[in-house]
Amino acid sequence: MTLGLGDVTFALSVNGTDIGVATLNNLVLTPGYQQVEIRAVMDQPAVYSIVLAQQKTVLPIDFTGGSSTVDGQQIPYFTAMLKDIVLQNNIDVTQSVESTGLVDRRSLIEWNSR
Repeated sequence: MTLGLGDVTFALSVNGTDIGVATLNNLVLTPGYQQVEIRAVMDQPAVYSIVLAQQKTVLPIDFTGGSSTVDGQQIPYFTAMLKDIVLQNNIDVTQSVESTGLVDRRSLIEWNSR
């Protein structure tokens, strides 16, 4: 069975702190393994605060199902199903943190060695 879910969103958080939204555009689920592109818009100050507080750049990010839309119209039955989905993935935000100059490379190496 193949399911066209449209544009699917997930709320992103770390330890209960909202950090952004992830979107999978024109998601089509097919049987078997598949790889899909995901784009996220994140609240950088919130992410950086978490990085500094935890002194690590690999964050346990929770993905909580949001909505499914096609041509701007919400699909209620897929949206209801998505609301029950919570996934967690450890994501390394090193590149983002380094590019802002928030911490230097040496600091990140020290964090990773702890």
